[in-house]
Amino acid sequence: PGRRHAGWRPSAPFPPPRQGPSFGRVLRASDGRRRRGLSDFATTLIAAVGGGLGALCRYVLSHMGRRAPGLATLGINALGCLILGGLFASTGSVPAGTLILGFTGGFTTFSTFALQTRALGPLTGALNVLASFALCLCALVLGGWVVGSFGGSAAPPG
Repeated sequence: PGRRHAGWRPSAPFPPPRQGPSFGRVLRASDGRRRRGLSDFATTLIAAVGGGLGALCRYVLSHMGRRAPGLATLGINALGCLILGGLFASTGSVPAGTLILGFTGGFTTFSTFALQTRALGPLTGALNVLASFALCLCALVLGGWVVGSFGGSAAPPG
């Protein structure tokens, strides 16, 4: 079944890889079919672009909410989790997933969250940790559920 390539045996899952540098490689999809993928360099470049865009968006939103920096950080982290949950539920491709991970990695921030939590004091800081964890986890699940209910290609996370 399918086309045969030189050096390919029917028992082999796909033809042997080409030698030399390439921006593409053959990947196996979940249904067993072959699909074309990106090289490690191109995937890393996509993640870097996504991270830069995410950091820029975070900078803009954090300045818009500078009167309540703790709430701005909580909102940004929850929005990033909502985006990540929704977009991962809608796509299974490596480049899009890499762009999403890069964007949400640059957009959300744990270090700012930790610094602001420390400045809040013990009781308010503990409440901030619990609220942030609960809100971000719910946002991740909600994003996946919303996209999945509108015909996303993957099941919602969780």
